[in-house]
Amino acid sequence: MTENSPAIKDETAIEQVRAIIRPELNIEKHADFIFAPSHSKRIREPRKKMWATEIEGGRKAASYLLIEPIYGGKTPTTKTRKVYLVLVKLWEARTRDDDVVVFSVREIADELGIKWAGKKTAEDIYREIQTLRATMFTWRYSFLNAEGKKVDLLDHVNILDRFSYVALEDRDKISDRFQSMHAIRFSEVILSNLKANRTKPTNIEVILAIKGELAAVLYARLDIILADKLQYERTSKGLFEDIQIDKELEYRYPAGRKRILDRAIREINGKAISTGILDLRVEKTVDGSDWKLVARKLPALPKSNTQKLFPKRKLTPPANPKEIVSMIGKEIGNVVGWYPEKQRLYELFAIHYPANLIYQAIAEFKADVKKPTHTAKIFTAIMHRLAHQQRFDWIKACPPDCKYREKLQGK
Repeated sequence: MTENSPAIKDETAIEQVRAIIRPELNIEKHADFIFAPSHSKRIREPRKKMWATEIEGGRKAASYLLIEPIYGGKTPTTKTRKVYLVLVKLWEARTRDDDVVVFSVREIADELGIKWAGKKTAEDIYREIQTLRATMFTWRYSFLNAEGKKVDLLDHVNILDRFSYVALEDRDKISDRFQSMHAIRFSEVILSNLKANRTKPTNIEVILAIKGELAAVLYARLDIILADKLQYERTSKGLFEDIQIDKELEYRYPAGRKRILDRAIREINGKAISTGILDLRVEKTVDGSDWKLVARKLPALPKSNTQKLFPKRKLTPPANPKEIVSMIGKEIGNVVGWYPEKQRLYELFAIHYPANLIYQAIAEFKADVKKPTHTAKIFTAIMHRLAHQQRFDWIKACPPDCKYREKLQGK
């Protein structure tokens, strides 16, 4: 089976769904303020963001978000954000009844794309998770709850309310008994919003691919600001004040700010944000005293490349009860293999198609496939054919010349 075969293209397209995760709305809405560059001189100090807002009854009120490190620690950085997004991804994939996510630090490193260097890598990741656990947030008329209402005051909230070691006797898998396992739980207000879908679609693959810290903060900021705008301009001095790095000596002068800004936009120019594509440039201000960032939002990719693959569709109930989706996914993995890598794909099958169709696909795979090279791709092809045979739509929009649909129509 070649890389360009329909089955492999089919499976690859479905896997693209995994790039989109849905972190909690309030955290994501202020991501450019919460997750500062790690070289900022302010990350060990309390930081406060204030603005005016309208509350019930049309009254104006002062809103703010206060971030405070504790125990001599630091506030979250762009590195912390990447770990946070990976934890959200794991929560989406394997949430349990008690909402606790169990994982190994090696697993986090793999998701981050970090080369494993033993104890040092583990300690770096622990440090970021501890920051999520220890940093205190105070929200005043700035936090939208699960009902969509602004909370008057939400005092001393952490992103995580648990980060602990999982004892050997509490581990389900035999393979887990040979590595350090940990558990996290998001704080109740964050968890309530995740469950109520008070979230913002975020492309985790784009964010994890960004290496520069200023580029990461700038990407988060532009994703927020350009959500309802086509263009945004800001002087480099004002921009660096906004993202908390104006105290650095190098950035006190226009030439230094331009140099670092040029480097950042080279990394994120042309990247997709939630509502379009970034088009960025740096220009001299009218009075010549500074440089400014000019950011435009171009239309998203053509439908043939994105929306056609995953068109909007009416929400329908899962084909199987939520409590057995994970079980069916594991059964597919036991037969087809590649379960850790393809867990989300297998669970998508269990969400979209009834159990009897899936078990028929498993039976065909066991009977007909002998030591294949691309097991997951072959199983996906079997699922695609059976879905059409049983009058179901495929997970993604089929092309007009879908061979499985053509065979059905030819009967």
